[in-house]
Amino acid sequence: MKKKRLLAAILIACSAFLGAGYGWWTDTLVIDGTVSTGEFKVAAIESKMFQGKVEDDENKLIDITGKSCSRDGENVLIYNMEDLFPGTMYSFEGLFRNDGSIPAVIDGFVINIDSDTQDEKGINEDFLKQLSIQGEVYIESTSGNDEEKRYTIPSETSLLNFSEKLNEEIDKNNWKLEPGDLLVFSKCIITFTGEVYDGIKKENKFEGEDITLNLQIAFKQHNQQ
Repeated sequence: MKKKRLLAAILIACSAFLGAGYGWWTDTLVIDGTVSTGEFKVAAIESKMFQGKVEDDENKLIDITGKSCSRDGENVLIYNMEDLFPGTMYSFEGLFRNDGSIPAVIDGFVINIDSDTQDEKGINEDFLKQLSIQGEVYIESTSGNDEEKRYTIPSETSLLNFSEKLNEEIDKNNWKLEPGDLLVFSKCIITFTGEVYDGIKKENKFEGEDITLNLQIAFKQHNQQ
């Protein structure tokens, strides 16, 4: 009888310890990747790109997706623009999707730019100012969430300040993707204005340059600090 009582006491003590341990686990859990409690995964799933001139309508734009769009890993979209001249227009689209089983908060937007104008100090700011951008960025909900997150890029935006403006919107309104939701870059148009003239070369400054955009979104788990 004493052995039975001792065994019962041990089981009760173990149960209490397990309960406390479980409480500690749930209070301090931070998911990075895949664990048994859920999957955290956001992927870049689609990109498109078209080329034309400012005066062209949509029917005249040339689809250059095959040669100008690519992906780097699961969450970076790459867009290439070649031989820029005044009035050159590139239209691009991109989709990121929450393929995990838990919500993903957008932690920031990163745009890395490679160009021949880059030196040890970075890319020439005058060049980026001549690349205007317009379009929309929004969340397309597939989870029944009616709260719309949409950002229309202001007309005066250039590639120099695009990421700063978008990150301000994201931070202010706490953009979050539920499982299955899409983050959409829609009809984003980049135009090379060619407003700076090079008197020595007798041409618009930066004419003929190539540029590569690496579009990346940083995400974090919805309850991560």
